[in-house]
This record gives sequence, C-alpha cells and structure tokens, in this order.
Amino acid sequence: MHLEQNGLVGLQWLSPTEKPFRLSGFSWFEQEQLFRRLPLRSLQPIPPVVDVIANHTAGGQLAFQTSSRQLAIAYNWPIRPICIICLPPGNAGLIFI
Repeated sequence: MHLEQNGLVGLQWLSPTEKPFRLSGFSWFEQEQLFRRLPLRSLQPIPPVVDVIANHTAGGQLAFQTSSRQLAIAYNWPIRPICIICLPPGNAGLIFI
C-alpha cells in the first residue's frame, strides 16, 4: 500500500486480533489464527466443496467503536473473487455499517 499517495501517513495501525476489536463468527480463530468458518482439521470429514467455502468469511464480524475522524482498513484477500460484478471488498465479505 502506498500510504503517502492515499493520505494515510501518521495513522496508527491496529491488529484485528487485539483490543478494542471484537471478533465473532470464527469459532476456531483462537486455535488456528485463521479467518475461517470451519476448522482446518475436523474429527468429521469435511466435503471439499464445503471446505472451500469455509474460507469465505460471510457471517464473521469484526466490531469496534471509534471517535476518530479518519479510518482506514487494509486487508489481504488470498481467495479469487467469485462475483465479477462486485467490488473487491464485497467479494471479501466486507460490509461497512
């Protein structure tokens, strides 16, 4: 990311795994440190198709509250987009409320 070009110099970058963030919808995050809806290894076999969509984070939430006048969110989405008419954040399941 070119911070100077985007006017993001001087921002404090925070990890979504630390306070003040609240992470929900990723029940195995503490053990695996992955934003995934199912565990990588399960006692029961996971069908390959279900295993693939477990990487799509729809339903997961990262919540926080701020009084900041500026907000920037950086993310890396290693999965190929599935919706060709959606913007990249929408493909990643990012919805800003």
